[in-house]
Amino acid sequence: GQGVPGYLVNSFTQIKNEATFLFFDEIQFVGLNEEEKNNFFNLTDSKYVYIGALDLDWKDHPFESTGFFMCLADCVWKLKARCHRCNRDAEFSEKISISGKRFDEFAEYKPICQECRRILICEPNIITELSCKT
Repeated sequence: GQGVPGYLVNSFTQIKNEATFLFFDEIQFVGLNEEEKNNFFNLTDSKYVYIGALDLDWKDHPFESTGFFMCLADCVWKLKARCHRCNRDAEFSEKISISGKRFDEFAEYKPICQECRRILICEPNIITELSCKT
């Protein structure tokens, strides 16, 4: 692959509108008020836009901004990471932390498959936070 320089921005208005291709990563953390939506539309008009984002947090709650951007897409490719325990396709994130906060900058997040996740939920002495759909 080829590298592309990246920049941390707090608003779409901080991005110069000269590029033909725009790449956004971790877009699930974008706050989507009406002003930011309009800024995004103005910025991306007639551009090729590539977005990387998570669908769900570690408790299986959807990220609203990810759903919004997926609805706008001409094409969506859902890629999966490899489970850090067994190397199978990972659909979930394992949060390794004692914090119950949704966003925890000190936590470690690792990809985990459904089977390993199910096993972890049944092991009460593991220091990890997972949610279980019952």
